[in-house]
Amino acid sequence: MAQSSRRTKSCFRDRDYFMDKEGMFFCVIGNTHPPDRVISYLKYVPERISEKTKWKKGKTGYNRILPYYSTVGVLSTQEYLSEKKPEYLYKDPFMNILITAVPVEDIEVHFLPEERVKQMFSQENLDPLEEEAVDLISILSKECKVPINGFGLTGSLLIGIHNPSFSDIDLIVYGKENSMKLFDQLPQLYESYEELEPLSRELFKRRVKDVARIYFLEPKIAARLCRKKKNRGLFRRRQFSIHPVKTEAEVKERYGLKKYESLGMITITGIVDNCEDSIFMPSEYSIREAKTIDGKLKPEIKEVVSYEGLYSGIAEEGDEIVARGKLESVKNVEDGSTFFRVLVGSFEAKGRDFILPKSWLRG
Repeated sequence: MAQSSRRTKSCFRDRDYFMDKEGMFFCVIGNTHPPDRVISYLKYVPERISEKTKWKKGKTGYNRILPYYSTVGVLSTQEYLSEKKPEYLYKDPFMNILITAVPVEDIEVHFLPEERVKQMFSQENLDPLEEEAVDLISILSKECKVPINGFGLTGSLLIGIHNPSFSDIDLIVYGKENSMKLFDQLPQLYESYEELEPLSRELFKRRVKDVARIYFLEPKIAARLCRKKKNRGLFRRRQFSIHPVKTEAEVKERYGLKKYESLGMITITGIVDNCEDSIFMPSEYSIREAKTIDGKLKPEIKEVVSYEGLYSGIAEEGDEIVARGKLESVKNVEDGSTFFRVLVGSFEAKGRDFILPKSWLRG
């Protein structure tokens, strides 16, 4: 049975947006937040409209402050906030890191991706980009048997500052079941619909070049990653992306239940035991037979978790992976039990961490 996307407006989900009282737009990270704050990253800041303005709404222009989607990009926005709004930077007592976590009292408007879809399906006089988004969702809903309320729109389309001449369509699909249906059917849809196609050769090469540069990867590894990822394509020659997000019923984590302590950087190998949550943010891979790169057994390492979306859904159960990241002890606050994990997407790694199938690194 398909998961419903209904929720209260006080519930902040991964890839929601909100505007603070200064008119800045933030994108929500994950589904678990402190009681009075929302973990997020700054994306757009208001500016006076000029010839160079790309995004605008009414008489206000917006500048994209996030240079690119990565941990390093998010870190650069924290540097901006440290000068403009230092109270938005929060030393989380459980994660033991400095994060952007905006106080709920400073949030002016909360944008819900599924409500934006509902609005567009009932609205007349849509602009060309909105019409394309409605048509794309209609096709995916019909062919993949995912209800319309199982979709959302994020990015500039969600907050209404999009530019039909160049903006992409950034789709959300809610729930594990809906997400798997969509990813399973998408390759066949490229064959059935002329309007739908994978990234063109030119766009794919550009994507590979960007991934290699931003994540410090060899071009051939970056190319394999981009081929493995199935969440990008073209609809009527316009780029679109698809991002799975959990519903509330699927969120097992509770804020404050676990406490994390950094133990430095490590490189390990391990066998994927469970990857059912690897398509979400954060991506989680349960592993067994963890070993350091020199072959020393580390069975206490039970998980590899990534906050870099690039590494979501890239390994299956039974795959042997190599992971470079921050080793953390994870203590259950309620019962005192402890295990260890490797975190990919930490600020300390500065983009030089990764999760890759070991077979990719041979030869």
